[in-house]
Amino acid sequence: MNVRISGEFRPGVINAPSSKSFSQRYILYSAFSNIPVTLKNVSFSDDERIALEIARACGADIEFNDSLTIKPDFRCPDEINAGESGTSLRLVTGLLAARRCKTFIHEEASLLKRPLDDLIKTLSEKNVVFNNLGNGIMIDASNSIPSDSIIDGGRSSQFVSSMMMYHSLTSGSLKALNIVSNDYIKITIKTLNDFGISVYNSNGFFEFGKTLMKGNKICIEGDYSSAAFWIVLGLFKGDIEIKNLKSDSCQPDAAIINIINGISERKIDIYNNKIVVHKTGFLGDLYIDVAKNPDLAPPLSIIGIFSDIAVHILNYRRLEIKESNREENIISMARSFGALIEKNDNEMVIRRGKISLPERISFSDHRMIMSSIIAGLISSGDILYENIENISKSYPGFLNDLSNLGYYILK
Repeated sequence: MNVRISGEFRPGVINAPSSKSFSQRYILYSAFSNIPVTLKNVSFSDDERIALEIARACGADIEFNDSLTIKPDFRCPDEINAGESGTSLRLVTGLLAARRCKTFIHEEASLLKRPLDDLIKTLSEKNVVFNNLGNGIMIDASNSIPSDSIIDGGRSSQFVSSMMMYHSLTSGSLKALNIVSNDYIKITIKTLNDFGISVYNSNGFFEFGKTLMKGNKICIEGDYSSAAFWIVLGLFKGDIEIKNLKSDSCQPDAAIINIINGISERKIDIYNNKIVVHKTGFLGDLYIDVAKNPDLAPPLSIIGIFSDIAVHILNYRRLEIKESNREENIISMARSFGALIEKNDNEMVIRRGKISLPERISFSDHRMIMSSIIAGLISSGDILYENIENISKSYPGFLNDLSNLGYYILK
């Protein structure tokens, strides 16, 4: 679907969608641990729906009312579909191994390119057998033998989270090396705690208690990586109140508040469960490390395109292995609006050039599509945006939320 967006900005209120980093963990762990859970504030993004379908394939009954209730009755599935969800793929790999399943995991094209090697290496040492069949992976853990583990988390903290879930359902300890984003590990620890699992962590050495007693009613907190789009728009356009954001969140992308407040003349106001963003000038260049916050790079790059400061993206090569090659796509988006790009071994710098307005923007990556829309609204350009349906991967309500800020969609 292709759309244009019209209207003029007006101050408004946005409810941040659910953090799928939390919701996917709760859904999958409930299904594999056989512990029921009721979740409130689930936005039903594509990634969350994939996790729910995996839970169903494992025997869970799913009820939808004003909340989402999972009633598990675990059985090993013959096959599951991870779609394009890297989080579901990596977490479910460890969980299937823990339950000694023999299962084929279907993957769609973009997911086949995402790294899984370090996780496969660690599980193979436990007699888990993997076969790549072209359109997915066959995992056979029927003869697996649990033991202590060492996992390299340098490429993805999700490898560590997967093995944490594995050991919480089996036995043994876990040593994690080179953890690149410790806050995602905190999300996994909180998930396990909410299911009654105690986690001891000493500098990446993990041991697990086996309580498995809690029945849970959990409200999923709002997602800071989705809120980032509105934060950037507000910095250029005016006041936006964003609700359902915990001030003490362990989400890595909550770092956007300190990043912005460190360089802006007018600070983001922070409350217990919401923030308010104001139009502001900037005091100095912005630095974003994608080893820690890869999902913030697309929206924050917009600041370099339209302001008088530069945006420095550190460790930018890690963007190559996201849902798309976001390094190339950020450069493409920035240049389409006239920005200047500099690169060295570890840093990409985006600076404002002579502003230009593209006639159309075409990306398949959900975060690049939303970032392009925000850039287009800041530029006030008449732009055709393609592949809008892909936004539903992470933020199905994004276009509707635009109407809260004075915009409307022309199909």
